[in-house]
Amino acid sequence: MITKRHWVVIIVLGITVSAAWYYGMAQLDGNKQLYARRLLPSEVGGWSGVDLPVSKPVTDTLRTTDVLERAFSKSGVRDVIFSVVFAMDDRTAVHAPEECMVGGGREITCRNVVKYPVRLPRDTSEISPDAGELPPDMPLGDTIDLEVVELVLSSDKGITLVHFFYKCSQKVTPNYVQHEWDMLMSNLASGRSTNALVKTSTMVAAPGGEREMLEARARCKEVMQLMFPYVMRALP
Repeated sequence: MITKRHWVVIIVLGITVSAAWYYGMAQLDGNKQLYARRLLPSEVGGWSGVDLPVSKPVTDTLRTTDVLERAFSKSGVRDVIFSVVFAMDDRTAVHAPEECMVGGGREITCRNVVKYPVRLPRDTSEISPDAGELPPDMPLGDTIDLEVVELVLSSDKGITLVHFFYKCSQKVTPNYVQHEWDMLMSNLASGRSTNALVKTSTMVAAPGGEREMLEARARCKEVMQLMFPYVMRALP
């Protein structure tokens, strides 16, 4: 006999399966709006950015065209690559960077979660990509602690330091499983989920000792701290 409790379980399972099916569908029309590529500033905190080409095979694989690879440079220090992959209502666009950073002679020699303070934008209302680059004097709000994954990659070409986190709406996390959960809950609550991976990376100077690692960490941290409020303002 099916009791009231059984019906509740059946209904909840039905809703969850339906939402998961919808949430997993790739809705590429939403990716025609280039939030990251059009809104994020190319000049910030003394760093000047130049966009790097992103090939069609890469955007085809990621299933979104809103992919930003921007090389930030500043006098006297090594460049930092600032990267964003953003998609609307497509959970397949972002995956854990560890999956594609190994192989071809590269290996992850260290993985940690590190934390540092960042500023939020004062205004978090959604804006159109047609607004153009956000101004360098954008008003800032509260300070929070941002947790990012830190990877050390080694290859015959040298050592690379990477910082990254995931973003869904106004929620950020270094944990991929938590990010998947955030997207599902967002879709259940509002019928929409946003999916972003935000990353900084830089080459570690030879010989790759403690001093060089600290300098690389400081560069990744600085660019991430500078760009974080713009990411939170620009990406839905």
